[in-house]
Amino acid sequence: MDEKISIIIPVYNAEKYVKRCLESIVNQTYTNLEIICINDGSKDNSLQIINEYKKKDNRIIVIDKVNQGVSEARNDGIKLSSGEYIVFVDADDFIELSMISALYDIMKKNNVDVVKTSYNIVLDNNKCIRYIYDDEFANKILLRNDAINVFKQFFFDGITIWGTLYRKSLIDSIDKFDKNFVYGEDVIFFLNVLLNVKNIYFLNGHLYNYVYNKDGACFNVKNYEINKQNFIKFSKIVINKLIENDFMSNDERKTINARYLGSFLSCFLYSFYTNSNSLKKFKMETESIKKDSYINELLNNCSLKNISWKFKVVILCVKYNLYSVLYFLFKIRNVLKVNN
Repeated sequence: MDEKISIIIPVYNAEKYVKRCLESIVNQTYTNLEIICINDGSKDNSLQIINEYKKKDNRIIVIDKVNQGVSEARNDGIKLSSGEYIVFVDADDFIELSMISALYDIMKKNNVDVVKTSYNIVLDNNKCIRYIYDDEFANKILLRNDAINVFKQFFFDGITIWGTLYRKSLIDSIDKFDKNFVYGEDVIFFLNVLLNVKNIYFLNGHLYNYVYNKDGACFNVKNYEINKQNFIKFSKIVINKLIENDFMSNDERKTINARYLGSFLSCFLYSFYTNSNSLKKFKMETESIKKDSYINELLNNCSLKNISWKFKVVILCVKYNLYSVLYFLFKIRNVLKVNN
């Protein structure tokens, strides 16, 4: 008989999405599943929906708890899980019906610790953008050092915990999710995984569907100060872990500084743009970011050689006070988004 796989789903105010999520899981071609839904204090009908599914499918386990955040919800799921393998799925996302079977088959055939699939980004209009892994590491077995080199290139763009099959024994041996992070806890967790694997397989299968949510924490200007401190703490932890384990040179650190900075500025400056009604206000808010000592340190100690052109443009505009140019580019982005 096939080995049991535990699927862990944190659920918080996901009534619009959780049915589609559960339908994609209960109908998997791989059937020996333990489906753990952790209702993290939802205020909508999420709990009622997952309880209805529990009545129809005895593989579903429901935990109902007060809200403590996604990290604690996932940690509770890990503690309860009894499968030989673990998969994480977010309640607003959904997976292809063959995903579990495909990842499991690759794991058994290649005897790897982790198998990770590429994914689709599902937009508001149900259009999909395919996230494709580079040929240099896709559809092959990577040893730990090579996998960490991939992580260093993509951990601000494309490295996720979901769409991944993990050996339970590996998850049990590492630090769990850090509840002190608003976001970024998944990247730290995945880095802990990579630091402890022998090997990993990246599959260009597009078997996970990530539903883009524009209301996520990153886009909430009201939470700017909290999110800024979260970004700074997150960045320092990742960089320090890589340095402590001898996986980062000085040049690499400058590149990672640039990737971090580009991600941070792109996220928050676009948020400022969408919430400001004038160039003057946008300039003031952008200048306030530059006053932060850590952001200034990154601006002066980053290399733009091996980062995306989008990040380069944002960093250069901020560094040389080209706020009008940045404001205009965000305006073009919005126009293109509406027309598409």
